[in-house]
Amino acid sequence: MSKEPDITINGIRLTEAQAMLVRVAVSSFDPDCGDDEHGSLMTKAYTGRMREVFLMMVGRPNEQV
Repeated sequence: MSKEPDITINGIRLTEAQAMLVRVAVSSFDPDCGDDEHGSLMTKAYTGRMREVFLMMVGRPNEQV
């Protein structure tokens, strides 16, 4: 597997193990905001942002979401 992403939180650079934890957490994030219209829109928005962040983390930021 390739090197983990460089992640900095409040000026502190995460270790490779910490960055791996964040990458895995983002990749397994499954929002469920309910099945009403508002919840469906929120789920779609969260899922889109999660995918954008995940693609940045794996080095493919320009890939279509």
